Amino acid sequence: MFGPLGAGKLSAPPFKEAPARDRRSHGVAVALAIVLIATLVRLFFLQALGTELAFITFYPAVMIAALYAGLRGGVAATLASAVIADYFLMMPVGSLILVRSIDAVAMSLFIGSGILVSWVADQLLLSQSRLRWAETQRADQLERQVVERTATLAAEIAERRQADANLLQATAILRGIGQNSPDPIYAKDVDGRFLYANPAVLAVIGKSAKAVLGHTDVDWHADPQQAAAVMANDQRVMRGGVPEVVEESFDAAGQGLRTFRSAKSPLVLDDGSLGGILCVSFDITQAKTAEAELQLAKAEAERASLAKSKFLAAASHDLRQPVQSLTLLLSMIKRQVADKPKAAEGVKLAEAALKGLSGLLTGILDISKLEAGVVEPCVESVDVGQLIERLAAEYRPRAAESGLSLRLAPCSLRARADREMVERILRNLLENALRYTPQGDILLGVRRRGENVRLDVIDTGIGIAANKQTEIFEEFRQLNNPARDASQGLGLGLAIVARLARLLGAGVEVASQPGRGSRFSLVLPRDRDGPAAMPVKSALDDCGGRILVIEDNSGLRQAYEMMLNEWGYTTFAAATGEEAIARAEQEKWRLDAIVADHRLGPGLTGAEAAAEIACRAGRDFPTLIVTGDTASKRIAEIHASGFAMLHKPVEAADLRRRLAQGLAQQGLAQQAPAQQGLAQGMRADAAP
Repeated sequence: MFGPLGAGKLSAPPFKEAPARDRRSHGVAVALAIVLIATLVRLFFLQALGTELAFITFYPAVMIAALYAGLRGGVAATLASAVIADYFLMMPVGSLILVRSIDAVAMSLFIGSGILVSWVADQLLLSQSRLRWAETQRADQLERQVVERTATLAAEIAERRQADANLLQATAILRGIGQNSPDPIYAKDVDGRFLYANPAVLAVIGKSAKAVLGHTDVDWHADPQQAAAVMANDQRVMRGGVPEVVEESFDAAGQGLRTFRSAKSPLVLDDGSLGGILCVSFDITQAKTAEAELQLAKAEAERASLAKSKFLAAASHDLRQPVQSLTLLLSMIKRQVADKPKAAEGVKLAEAALKGLSGLLTGILDISKLEAGVVEPCVESVDVGQLIERLAAEYRPRAAESGLSLRLAPCSLRARADREMVERILRNLLENALRYTPQGDILLGVRRRGENVRLDVIDTGIGIAANKQTEIFEEFRQLNNPARDASQGLGLGLAIVARLARLLGAGVEVASQPGRGSRFSLVLPRDRDGPAAMPVKSALDDCGGRILVIEDNSGLRQAYEMMLNEWGYTTFAAATGEEAIARAEQEKWRLDAIVADHRLGPGLTGAEAAAEIACRAGRDFPTLIVTGDTASKRIAEIHASGFAMLHKPVEAADLRRRLAQGLAQQGLAQQAPAQQGLAQGMRADAAP
């Protein structure tokens, strides 16, 4: 940008004197011509003067020549005039020799003054040239400034015109948005007076623009409280200086009570001052109505779910009691009729039917526990190599019964996981493989994959289509059992696998091709520094001992005692928690383990009774809480007690194995302090 014309100091490149030939290339010739004219005037027109005043005409000639041609022209004229005056006008005439001293003085004065005059004239010419050059430069610079200023003004004018055009376009766009928007848009000043209101606002208010603009909400609103609430929101946003989204309700014209979600923002002017507030509102009345209906439906669904849970809990508990009795009794009868083929076949069919019912109840219970959130993984170092060897030994006879070969790919690896959860996942995967492999092989293996351990169950079964490999993890989802044959399972096994894997933070992988088989893999973090495995007695090595049975169902209580006696245990029983404490006290706390139902009617639960017995006896006992409850609260109670939990109906073999494991671990725990004391005694004996 340039300032006003003439402002500032003009600048130009430094002046350089032009050569004489450039200024007056013919200056010497002109000087000589002037001298010639002066000579003719002196000789022909001033003859009367004789030799007197010889230089009278030459002084003007020198001055004229100097003024015209500068220093060189003046010097040339001076010298030429001196020669001519000496030759024609000074004695002796016709000679260049001066004989009179006065002539010599006159000649010297003429030449000196001529040169001086020439130098002065030359300086005057130079000054005049510089002045003309400076004026020319100033004129050129002024001209350039005028051109540049004109161009700048033209650009500013074009820019201003473009800005005006853009402003008009933006105004038109905003006006179009505001006028055509179905949502209310308005602006107010700092006092709450409307500065702008689009047609949607006027439609909601039911007033004209004239009745609204320049007025506050209180001026036209039928409900002063609703108006005051809206203005309070506006003032809060303006004071805070921060945009807010608020919900506001008021009676719309002819539409009843409407609810709006309003986005309000302070209106800040160009100078930074607060000009008011800008608001865009959205009618969310239908959404709020739908939300209320959804909440009502959700509450109704929760009530129905609670009723279902209560029904399942009650029905499951009531069904599990006789099923548990049947399970134990059938196990005893099976051994007693082993030599009677027809009776044994009948028992086998009864076992199959009972197994289907038991599987249904167990699956429902497992899902109930996972939904209740009471299952928490106890992460430890798990010897997965030892685990799969044990499972392979257990399932190999079952595979052989179905004409299948169960192979093992062992590897000595450890993982960080919950031992029981990993075992349950592998059991479900093995059950699935046995169920859907009509012929061929099943491979159970473990492999190292970087920092992870992968446990594989691979079969040569019917396979799963790629688009169905996600569905199989849904509850009650079976792809090849349209008739819902109970012998093919209930569709809960893989759903439980997926939920347990999520709890462990583990990955479940599926690779399958229809007609070729499937691979199910569980990926766990590898444990490099896990402890060595503790030797434990075989699961079916009965330890013997005194068992306290706490069960309120008399038939099931008798079945427990008969089964335990057959396994070589001595039993004494109680129907309630209080009676169990009394019996244990009568026996002077001489017992080795407790098998108890959880819900025993009024009074203490099985877990509470077992905890009280341990407290009074001053030591812990291996305790199995066998429950038929599926209610989350009951499961949480047992989980909090820290006792081992089994769910009715329990297979006789499972009960036998868990009881033997508990007693064996208790025996190892008791042996460790004794062995430590023996070692200390030996060291003391060996000391000098």
